[in-house]
Amino acid sequence: MTVQDIQTPDGKVDIVAGSHLIAESITATGQIYLQNTTGNIEVGRIQTPSEITIQANDGKILEHGEDTDADIITSAWTKLQASSGIGGDQHLELDENCLVDASITGKGDIAIKSTGSFNILSLKTTDGKMDILAESAIISDVILGGGDVIMQTPDGDIQVNQIQSSSNIRLITEKGSIKDTSEKNTVALTGEGVMTLIASR
Repeated sequence: MTVQDIQTPDGKVDIVAGSHLIAESITATGQIYLQNTTGNIEVGRIQTPSEITIQANDGKILEHGEDTDADIITSAWTKLQASSGIGGDQHLELDENCLVDASITGKGDIAIKSTGSFNILSLKTTDGKMDILAESAIISDVILGGGDVIMQTPDGDIQVNQIQSSSNIRLITEKGSIKDTSEKNTVALTGEGVMTLIASR
């Protein structure tokens, strides 16, 4: 199924597909919900001030096309769930106001990028790495990785509450600090591999 253009000036959007779903352009004022039974979900541009949920039950959530613009635009909670990957060679791009909750239910990676700052509520992979990029500050709450966890920004602080990885952890800020925001006597970083922390101040 291909959705070329949906606009709702006062309402929500709820789409359920049986197979591959391409959402080229969806604009709403209410919640946006996309789900399919099998195959990938490709996202061109989805925009709403309300919550966005995208669920690929047997496939990946990918960017549709190749550009540097935000694929998902909202100032509310964004839930992404896929069985085998979110993003790929092209990172899935999110607006800086998104509150992100993303998870992989099977084997697969997460590759996401913010066009500004990143506010991450939860990221989880069971058997896959995470590649998290932002143009400015990154604020992360809970990250549970079944592979390498890489977090990088060229300009801004990286704030970490909890990162757990079965492999390596790599945090890099070219112009900023790496800050521990976890509660007292709580371990912020737990990894079974190499930990690399690079900050400018």
